[in-house]
Amino acid sequence: MSRLSPELRANLLYEDAPHYALWLKLILFGTLGLTLVLGFSLLAVDFTGALTCFGVTIVDAVIFSLVFPRRYQLFTDRLRIVLGGPFTFTVPLDNIKTVRVFHNSPFKGSALSINFVTNTRSVLEIVRHKGWAVTITPSRAEYFAEYLNRTIKERAR
Repeated sequence: MSRLSPELRANLLYEDAPHYALWLKLILFGTLGLTLVLGFSLLAVDFTGALTCFGVTIVDAVIFSLVFPRRYQLFTDRLRIVLGGPFTFTVPLDNIKTVRVFHNSPFKGSALSINFVTNTRSVLEIVRHKGWAVTITPSRAEYFAEYLNRTIKERAR
């Protein structure tokens, strides 16, 4: 919330952080660690191969930091998913058809969706009137869904 302009901050109703599951953290850091260790092991044998591994590690780290969600922000007129760097994904509240929460099971929502899922414990699916569904995993999914539904109903009046 620190980088929001005063006018955006005034329209911010709720903000939540994504919940990252342990398995996802292990996959992400394991990928980075594997290429880094491989790079160090290749230093004495193949310097070009080692540099390639270091480069892959850097590229992977940049991609991971840019595409995984940082925050979910609910404004008076839209839901904004803040990604790394300057990137965001915005869903206007007028375009939201339904909001559903799935718990402790493999995801049962739309097969075609834009996924910002960082765990499988509580997945919030946002079905849109136009476009693919969007799935997110706020740390307080039930509360986030209730707040989002309430805001959509108040906006519809």
